[in-house]
Amino acid sequence: DRTGVSLEPLVHGWARAPVHEHVFFADRHHAAVRSDSWKLITPVQAPWHVVAERSQLFSLAEDPREEFDLAADRPLGPVGIELLQALRGQLARPETSGPR
Repeated sequence: DRTGVSLEPLVHGWARAPVHEHVFFADRHHAAVRSDSWKLITPVQAPWHVVAERSQLFSLAEDPREEFDLAADRPLGPVGIELLQALRGQLARPETSGPR
């Protein structure tokens, strides 16, 4: 099964794909960060201000369909805080110009 396998190495002629600790997504109203086992989704307000208290946190290993928000009724905890900090750092980068 090749589901979820990156074609990037094939396109670039690499022996294997680079490994990224986090993958980031953003649109005008939400931003997300994904690690190997976790995903954090949070609302954003202009200019790229994260609304941390409304974040959603999912354990992808235990909940691959993202049905159970672990931050719904409790604080984010260490994993959520780490992901939130990574997302804030990414959104603060000068080359982050936002969605087009």
